[in-house]
Amino acid sequence: MKKRENLSVLILAAGKGKRMKSSKPKVLHQIFGRPMLYYILKSAYGLNPGNVVVVVGHRKDMVKQYLHQNFPQAISADQDQQLGTAHAVRSVAKLKDRMGKRVVVLSGDCPLIESKTLKLLVQKMDKTGSSAAILSTILPDPTGYGRIIKDSRGKVLKVVEQKDAAARQKMIKEINTSIYSFNRDKLFLHVENIDSDNSQNEYYLTDVVEKLVEAGDRVTSLKLKDFIQVMGVNDRNQLAEVEKILKQKINQKFMEQGVSIKDPENTHIQDTVEIEKDTTIEPYCFITGTTTIGTGCRIGPFCQINDAAVGRDTIINNSVVNGSRIGENNRIGPYSCLGPETETKKGQCIGNYLNKG
Repeated sequence: MKKRENLSVLILAAGKGKRMKSSKPKVLHQIFGRPMLYYILKSAYGLNPGNVVVVVGHRKDMVKQYLHQNFPQAISADQDQQLGTAHAVRSVAKLKDRMGKRVVVLSGDCPLIESKTLKLLVQKMDKTGSSAAILSTILPDPTGYGRIIKDSRGKVLKVVEQKDAAARQKMIKEINTSIYSFNRDKLFLHVENIDSDNSQNEYYLTDVVEKLVEAGDRVTSLKLKDFIQVMGVNDRNQLAEVEKILKQKINQKFMEQGVSIKDPENTHIQDTVEIEKDTTIEPYCFITGTTTIGTGCRIGPFCQINDAAVGRDTIINNSVVNGSRIGENNRIGPYSCLGPETETKKGQCIGNYLNKG
């Protein structure tokens, strides 16, 4: 698919994440064995943009190393001091000419956002002739989030952060998700004129919205019904909750494709795994990496399978299979441990406590 050279994605991933209580950058904390940043980047590249820029700051060498090893096409930009979201955008100003005329801005701690939602946001901006589009949603309890302020006709006027909001504004339930689409030139024009005269003494990217409106530009919003997509991760409780939601989505996809999962709550399958229909996954299995499982298999209970190929009609019970190639109609386990050098033929049986490869 041809790249959309007129579109760039900017991911703000410089934060420390104090509430994570960790020396590791927040965006590198793992969900299903992959850093949070992986899921953001996966959705970003789902737009097929001309380029993706990642703003890095806290422990930036660790984040850059991850990008180099896993997303080498991504561009990194340093934000040495974390002085707010507008300040983060300023840090990429030198890259402006390399970016498309439309810039999608994402937060690095929102791993459930989907590419299709981002596409709708860009389309809304284009169709309405707006200079910016904000992804918003309605929350029963909007405490802690910036509120979308509109006039009586529903026109976006500004975004007010929770700590700066008046009592009446705090009653508004439509919140800013911190996901935007901007006209590149107008974004960088106004972001340079943002000040830090607010309760947190930070440079808010949301202030660009008000600057655009004051200049006579139109700002629109796309109201997202599925607010789960924009759940942020600020502590380890939220990290666990997001992993639970992601696990549910992945398992649901497999079941819709004809795979039986006996206990979805206690079955862990990464989104990189391929499983053919009429296979049954018993409880307490961990299936990860580039694993492929053929049709008619029964896996588990209590299996760990990673980067393996499992042929059709095979049964694996209470075993570890790491990097192995398992033939059709095999019987593996219980209590077998098979490594990368293991390759079995059709109809083989490997019994109790075998440690091979």
